[in-house]
Amino acid sequence: MKPLNSYCLRVFPDGSRQFVNIEPPAINIIVYLQSGETAVRYGVNTQAYSCKPGNPLEITATPDTPINQLWAENLSEQQVELKIDVLETAVTAAEDETITPKKNLSTTIESENLKYKLKSNC
Repeated sequence: MKPLNSYCLRVFPDGSRQFVNIEPPAINIIVYLQSGETAVRYGVNTQAYSCKPGNPLEITATPDTPINQLWAENLSEQQVELKIDVLETAVTAAEDETITPKKNLSTTIESENLKYKLKSNC
């Protein structure tokens, strides 16, 4: 499957967290460790993961809690790079849901001595 978008996150070896913002928020991503030889810790929302070279990890979220940011920490002595492929966004998931408008809606509103009938042909 071809990614909708890709991000690259350079993670410096000082152990501090680096972040990448995912826009629009994603519900399905794959994270690859592009360089380096040791595992890197990273996370989305409240989940933490570990990524090893040559072992990509697919992460799935729900549309009500999509992935809008990924963080990473590098405890090794060399800089590493993560590649994040976005396979599905919350926007594309919403587009898949078909909403069919109702036709010929009729509503009656009563007020004291008057009666109104509203009709919608949307």
